Amino acid sequence: MSKSRQRKKRVEKYVDEVLSEQRIASIAERQALQRHVDDLRDGGQRGLVFDWEIADCCCDWFDLLTFSKGTAAGEPFDLLDFQETIVSLLTGWRSEETGLRRFRRAFISMGRGNGKSPLAAGLATMLWLNDIPHQPGAEVACAATKRQQAHDYV
Repeated sequence: MSKSRQRKKRVEKYVDEVLSEQRIASIAERQALQRHVDDLRDGGQRGLVFDWEIADCCCDWFDLLTFSKGTAAGEPFDLLDFQETIVSLLTGWRSEETGLRRFRRAFISMGRGNGKSPLAAGLATMLWLNDIPHQPGAEVACAATKRQQAHDYV
């Protein structure tokens, strides 16, 4: 089975496990994943399409990255299933008419130590340097609650 097909199966499995409550998730995450499932069914009526090829390409970006700090410094950035799902859903949903990303902003919240900052840094660099289609003049803005955290990823 191809890497792309395996990723799609992992994302689908993650979505199914959250929605069937086999996996603990917040209400907001459940709602976002339910919207994804509903839009796979009905999104075409609103001009939305989910492009697995683009989502897969965006997840592949993380294969090029390594952690820069901490105990994982120098290790490859292997996306976990929930991270793969976040990247896939943020980047795979497109306007059928223009091909542009559906989501221009994202609020990602997770517990401490789950890789928020490296995930955000990877997304930011990918979207700034390699968005599909390329967006001339693209900008990325990040925020942090602590000065040190903001400084670490600038």
